[in-house]
Amino acid sequence: MKEMPTEELSAVNGMSEEDNSVVTEDNSLQKATLLVVDDNHDMRRYIRSLLKNEYKLLEAENGVEAMKIIEKHQVDLIVSDLLMPEMDGLELSKRVKENLATSHIPFLILTAVHSEENEKKCYSIGVDEYLCKPFDADIFKYRIRNILTLRRGYQERLSQPAVLSDISELGLIEESRDKIFMDRAMELMKLHYAEAEYGLDAFVRDMGYSKTLVNQKMQSLAGMPIGQFMKNFRLDMGRQLLEQGKGDANVSEVAYAVGFNDPKYFTKCFKQRFGCLPSSFSHA
Repeated sequence: MKEMPTEELSAVNGMSEEDNSVVTEDNSLQKATLLVVDDNHDMRRYIRSLLKNEYKLLEAENGVEAMKIIEKHQVDLIVSDLLMPEMDGLELSKRVKENLATSHIPFLILTAVHSEENEKKCYSIGVDEYLCKPFDADIFKYRIRNILTLRRGYQERLSQPAVLSDISELGLIEESRDKIFMDRAMELMKLHYAEAEYGLDAFVRDMGYSKTLVNQKMQSLAGMPIGQFMKNFRLDMGRQLLEQGKGDANVSEVAYAVGFNDPKYFTKCFKQRFGCLPSSFSHA
């Protein structure tokens, strides 16, 4: 796991001018990594021929091998056969979806067994797609592309102003580990956004998981590190306060009210996020 980005430090002691500027990477230029799990070598080779030009591919013969690969590599989507020795696709999908560290990974089941019961079981666990063999190559590729596009859409919407105040628009599955995680993150920020001393360490402590896991999960679901998530939330709350003030709000007072120690830094970050100065909402 990579070390915490330097911009995360902006959340440790409140938001101040001394904080490092946030540098974002264009993830759209990076190929997604797919894990193909199937005990049939010829099927893996066929799938590889369909996907090798668009994605980075990892392979496993069964669920046991797949779990070892998932522990060592970042995987963006899993394509798995249903019936396999040692650990089948149903058990693999269950373990992936029950583990907070991996529950965000989309899962596509491939099977030669046309069973409505198995299909219901897979969807109840949280599998994203269930496709029967033999399958149309183009439909297979479209479904993978659509799943990954939907995941990127979650991240893009979370990065947009005002969305942080309501994650119901993201379409996360109710009672899923991903939804519970984001609900908890939102709840904590709603409680503590005004406290300048409420930084990254306190947030991670209250989330109840390791810093590595919380950062990994935030990156996967929101497409940003913890510190950026916290900063964006505070900026969104600042904009709400300015809008509610209807011209009477003081920028410095609002900056302090949402946990920024430096009004000038608040103004700089506000301009970066919203494309306008906070003074456009205020007399001061």
